[in-house]
Amino acid sequence: MSENKSNPQVTISHAEYQEILEAEKEVNASRKAAAEEAENEAIKAEADAKAAAAAAAKATETVEDEAPQTIDEAAQQAKEEEK
Repeated sequence: MSENKSNPQVTISHAEYQEILEAEKEVNASRKAAAEEAENEAIKAEADAKAAAAAAAKATETVEDEAPQTIDEAAQQAKEEEK
């Protein structure tokens, strides 16, 4: 029989096994919390981007609606502003 020296069996006590499991649970909980926080930040960023785009579109609409379309309208608007 040949011995496999690259993969020796390791024996640990029940208490050591419990410590390892608890440490893994803590790591997994931290990873889950970090992933949830990242997801929430991504949702907030997407909402902020949509709001900014809507505000920019609204501002553009307002400027276009108020801008004179012809030279006559521009002259009329200038006269009204002088008053």
